[in-house]
Amino acid sequence: MPILLELAFGPVQDFIASARRTADLWAGSHLLSESARRAGQSLLDSGATLIYPDPGRVRDRGSDQSNVSNVLLAELPDGLLPTEVAERAIAAARTYLTERAEAALAEFPQLRKSIFRAQIQDALEAYAAWADYPLGSSYREAYKALKTGFSQRKNTRDFLPSVLPGAVGEDLPRLPKNSLDGLRETVLPEWPSPNGSQRGKWRKLHLRSGEHLDALGVLKRLSGKDNEARFAALTRIAAHDWLQGLPDPVVRTIADAYETLVPLGVASRCPDHGGGYTRFLYDGALLFPERLQVARKESEDCDDPQSVAAALDRLLDVLKPVWRRHGQPLPYAAVLVADGDRMGKFVAAAENPEHHRRLTLAIAGFADRAIGILRDNGGQAIYAGGEDVLGFLPLSGVLRASRALAGAFSESIAELTQELQELGRVEQPPTLRVGVAIAHIQQPLGYIRHLADGAEKLAKGAAGSDRQGNALGLRLHVRAGHMLSWRLPFDPQNIDDFQALERWIRDFGEGRMATAIGYDIRALGLRLRLQRLPGGLVVPEIARLLDKAQQQGGRGELAAEQREALLSRLAMLRTTHGDPGEVLCRLGEELILSRWLSAHQQGDILGAGYS
Repeated sequence: MPILLELAFGPVQDFIASARRTADLWAGSHLLSESARRAGQSLLDSGATLIYPDPGRVRDRGSDQSNVSNVLLAELPDGLLPTEVAERAIAAARTYLTERAEAALAEFPQLRKSIFRAQIQDALEAYAAWADYPLGSSYREAYKALKTGFSQRKNTRDFLPSVLPGAVGEDLPRLPKNSLDGLRETVLPEWPSPNGSQRGKWRKLHLRSGEHLDALGVLKRLSGKDNEARFAALTRIAAHDWLQGLPDPVVRTIADAYETLVPLGVASRCPDHGGGYTRFLYDGALLFPERLQVARKESEDCDDPQSVAAALDRLLDVLKPVWRRHGQPLPYAAVLVADGDRMGKFVAAAENPEHHRRLTLAIAGFADRAIGILRDNGGQAIYAGGEDVLGFLPLSGVLRASRALAGAFSESIAELTQELQELGRVEQPPTLRVGVAIAHIQQPLGYIRHLADGAEKLAKGAAGSDRQGNALGLRLHVRAGHMLSWRLPFDPQNIDDFQALERWIRDFGEGRMATAIGYDIRALGLRLRLQRLPGGLVVPEIARLLDKAQQQGGRGELAAEQREALLSRLAMLRTTHGDPGEVLCRLGEELILSRWLSAHQQGDILGAGYS
């Protein structure tokens, strides 16, 4: 009889979340995706029929449109033993990592080989479960039994001890932990020293002074280095809006100075995937004064310190007048995490394998569209596997990209959703929740990824309720330490909230709104709440505040059009929020977020809560 087999690989946290550089994030997702791809190829070679992911995505290794999911579902025909098929697939996935590991050891023989191999052997977790699917029986019941067994298997996982090779005879010192997550011991030798870590081929590992890497960290750095042309650095994305505002001759002058640093190994190029990077195809890190200053200090550790120092000085000479005239680029970018709501129930509602395959194709199509949506808004996808999306965006693209992703997801599964609803299998269609964290580019990427997960949880809302998901969770993390959270449902009845944000973003960007007005309105709201002042003071107090407000740069009084728009928005919020102080706080935070989303350079938000 046929058998349904499910495999899952991980842990996602170790592979994707542990990162310092953009390349670490991309390479971690790439390693996990390629491991799952090898498992999928093994299933196909064994004669299994893949239900998800799409078999075409498994076979076509040249496609970079989307990743292969770390969860695989297959149908095994009579005669195939699930134990043997699963073991071969898991072995194929682990062999991929082993091959990468041996290539790394061949390139860097100084690495601690025994520890390196032990960590790679233990790096990939794999789970498998299966259920009988007798001919003529209910596919839904077989799938339900499979998921029950799979859940039980994960809950009875093996917790193997982490044993260093020193326990079997080697006399090893106490080793520092991996700098990316602090979980495993370093595999780096005592050499390269911090001062020599950038010399020669060790530069491929992008080591900072005192940084340590475990085996996965080394593989991430090598994978990222080999594939840097496939993604843009976070610094390039953060500088995107600033670069878009510069005249073409200015950008060409900066690019000419930047180009001299590429062969010296201090800067790198980035691709133009349709995201508008053509005018400046470089990592962009040295456009920020702090990063340029650090590069100047580290130039002494380069192979040719004099040439590097001279090239950096030339770039600084080019940038100084640009900074004076156009301001310095804003060192903040957005990290986006998206996931489907109610997908488990939706998948379980499939009547037959064909329904599952159609869902697989629909979700794969959404992943392709998601990558294009991020590119169209100046961003870059790091991972797009099914309905899971991880990517970076400049601040200007946050609202457009989030709404476009939600719409594309609904459109991708609309036909199948209608069929299942007509069959009475689905009550509420799946939706997409999008979490966006705005953070400083100097924060560790692993931490920024954690912030984005928090924003995605904010978007999820109350699980199991009518308000679950289908929303944008937006969190602004200012480096000074404070955070602002905002949840915007994608429902049509909430369109006013998006329209208000877009209106304020436009007004701020065109200089028609007072820079600090959001903070002033929020402060007024907090005063009303703390002092428990009567609600009747809201209108006269806000009118007095608006009378004092000045347009950006002090160019006259606040225009009547913006004044009326603010009062109209205040009246609308008062119909849905009872507490007067809460109404003012909400309007103030709405304006604060809009100010940040409109900002292109540091001067746009200086004096308005920026740090």
